[in-house]
Amino acid sequence: MWRNGGVNGRLVRSAGAGSEAIIAAVEYSPDAIMLCGRSGEVYYANPAYLALCGAAPDAFPLPGLAALVRGCSAKIDILYRLQKAALEGLTAEETLVIGEGKAGREFDVRVTRFAHGQA
Repeated sequence: MWRNGGVNGRLVRSAGAGSEAIIAAVEYSPDAIMLCGRSGEVYYANPAYLALCGAAPDAFPLPGLAALVRGCSAKIDILYRLQKAALEGLTAEETLVIGEGKAGREFDVRVTRFAHGQA
């Protein structure tokens, strides 16, 4: 689900030996994983993330977290706090509930900064 070859190449180079195994583990993880830049542009989303968003496997542009919380100010506040932490170079984690009532599912959303300065 890579949409930006430059980011893919940079991640592979920074991963070093065994990077193919790392990429495969992320790609096939049951956890929803998305990588984005400082501007919020989503560079990568694994199939679990795309399924969570209800996006097609070939979706472009890739949906950001805001696509999951439209119209819910409390959830938007959670995303704002996560974005603020990421922009400040901090690691943060929040629990986000997607869906309503009994159909709602809890997700731990974590932001972290790449070691080489990518956000």
